[in-house]
Amino acid sequence: MPTLLSSPLLLPGPVASSELTQPTEVSVALGQMARITCKENLKTKYYPVWLQQKPSQAPMLVIYGDTNRTSKIPERFSTSWSVDTDTLIISGAQAQDEADYYCAVWEKNAKAHSDTGRWGSGTETSLCHPLLQPRGLQTKP
Repeated sequence: MPTLLSSPLLLPGPVASSELTQPTEVSVALGQMARITCKENLKTKYYPVWLQQKPSQAPMLVIYGDTNRTSKIPERFSTSWSVDTDTLIISGAQAQDEADYYCAVWEKNAKAHSDTGRWGSGTETSLCHPLLQPRGLQTKP
């Protein structure tokens, strides 16, 4: 199961939440498209965030909002939204994309004038050899 290390990048307070559901694991063939979903069960407006964590490294912000990619993140990373699901898309997955990915959301609480963060449980993403696995994405819910 993916674990999240503490980092100055992360705001205090967010905890894993049953209101955000990610697949435990995603495998994708080199050069294929990976889709990591984050299903939300929130009743308030939220601000989606995706983070990447490689072994022994601090989490790194990938995308925030609808399409705001950080400068170190390649253009092959993007997101899509539907009514209750945010999806991180990696087009043409590369070896360096192997990592744990976490979705998070910040709910705006106007009465308290503060943000409340919630975390998904994380998705371990790995590349598979195309001769050993079917082409494209495999997920374990």
